[in-house]
Formats: sequence, structure tokens, C-alpha cells
Amino acid sequence: MRRWFHEPLLHFLLLGTLLFVGYGLVKPHSRPALTPRRIDLTSGDVDQLTQTFERQWRRPPTPDELRGLVDDRIREEVLYREAIAMGLDQDDVVIRRRLAQKFQFLTEDMVGAHVPTDAELERYLASHRERYAAPARLTFSQLYFGQARRGTRARDDAARALASLRAGRTPPDDLRGDPSLLQAEFVDMTPDEIGRAMGQEFGEAVARVSGNTWQGPLPSSYGWHLVKVARRVEAAAPVLSAVRDAVRRDWEEDQRKRLNAELYRHLLARYEVVIHPPAPGEARASDMPAPDSSAR
Repeated sequence: MRRWFHEPLLHFLLLGTLLFVGYGLVKPHSRPALTPRRIDLTSGDVDQLTQTFERQWRRPPTPDELRGLVDDRIREEVLYREAIAMGLDQDDVVIRRRLAQKFQFLTEDMVGAHVPTDAELERYLASHRERYAAPARLTFSQLYFGQARRGTRARDDAARALASLRAGRTPPDDLRGDPSLLQAEFVDMTPDEIGRAMGQEFGEAVARVSGNTWQGPLPSSYGWHLVKVARRVEAAAPVLSAVRDAVRRDWEEDQRKRLNAELYRHLLARYEVVIHPPAPGEARASDMPAPDSSAR
């Protein structure tokens, strides 16, 4: 029982209930009740119009501009009330979606009411460790043998050059690589960064190279390469102190998704859903695919 009182979902549902009840009690008194023939603009309404103008134009409105803002606000209120009186808000898919969005926005911010403990963040980090691990980084040189220039000889020429280098000899002039726009030195780059520059296959192959001698030939989207790794920094397991902000941000986002899905399931249980297929007869919700309660 004690563990249940520490469950974030319970806090979320209680906060949601209090919020909706409080909103219903406070909102009607936040401004005078609407009447069909009376429109009340409070000083707070005018201040809000002024602040919105200042955020957009980086200056306060002139008296004429403020008068225009107030006139527009009154016009909007008049047209809104007449539309409501005519029932134009009924069966309008755009209005339905906007109201659903407002309800969702109202609930999403409640996740921030629960501050995660270090233990919760540690557990989240442990289950998503690969997301925060510092990748390996490589510094290496490369000699390029292009297929466009050498054709089918490109790989064999690269292999001959490798044999000379491993024997401690300088390769002949025609085996010292081809001129290109490709960089000859890669400094402190991750395999993904190398892959974006040279192709994923090459980035993965370089990551597997061991030792600090010339290796290859390695294929890329451009041709064949010899590489010599001068420095390697191995991938490092993440620690919470180094990635706390990112872990907390992702934890909160996952909690937001989970708790909103739970809230929706809680709300959905209050309704009987009947789906009417085009064919004659009537199928109840239990006979049709269940509504997706994981939707945000």
C-alpha cells in the first residue's frame, strides 16, 4: 500500500482531478458571466492585448492601435456569440480537434509535478544506455584508389601499395593514391561521422581496424582505401553525472507519454463505445478493434 502512494500515476490522476475541479470552480469567477447582450472587457483583457502586441512588434501599441485591438476583440466576441447561438460549433471537426488538443495540453504539463529521483534516472539510464554512450572516436590517414580512374585494377593496386608499406618501402609513384576531394586525414571522428562522409560500409570497416599499421583495402562508395589509425578513443559507458540533463529530459518525455496514455485509458473506461459498421446490424465496442488508448 505504501508503494502505491509513491506511484507517479496516482499523483498524476489526483492532480488531474484537482485541476479539472478547480478549473471548473475558478474559471466562471475569473470574469463576469457572459450574457447574450453584454460584453465585458476587463483591464486584464486589455493588458493581454497590449502584451501580445508588444511581443510581436517589440514596442507598445499607440492609442489608435490599442483602440483597434480592442475593437477587433469586441468584434470577435460578438461573432463568436452569434455563432454559438446558431449552433455553428456543433459537428465541426476543426472545433472538436481544437478542444481535444486544449484538453491534452492541459494534462501534459502535469508530468513536471513529479521530480525524478536519482534512482529513477539511474534505472532509466540503465535501460537506455546505448542512447547516451559516448561513441568511439578515430584519427587516421587514408590513401584512396579510385574506381573511376583505375577501373577493376583499383583494389589490386591498393593491395600492392599495402604490401610495399608493410614491407617498409615507399610505394611506386602510381601506387601512392589518387588525387581527390576526399580528405587524407580524419581527426577525432566517430564511425557515424566517417560513414556520412565516406559511406556507412567504410565507417563500419574503419571502426573494426586494429593496430596502428596500414590496413586494407577497405571499400567505400568512391573506391578502395588504405587506412592507418593513429589514435583511437574507445566508446565510453555513460554515467548519470555526465548526461543528467539529457536523461531527465527523455525520462520526462517518456513519463508524459505513459501517463497521458494511462489517463486516456482511465477516461475511456467511463464511456460505452458503440461502432456502427456500414452493413446492417450493430457491432458493439467489444466486437470491434479496441480504441487505441496509447494515442497521445
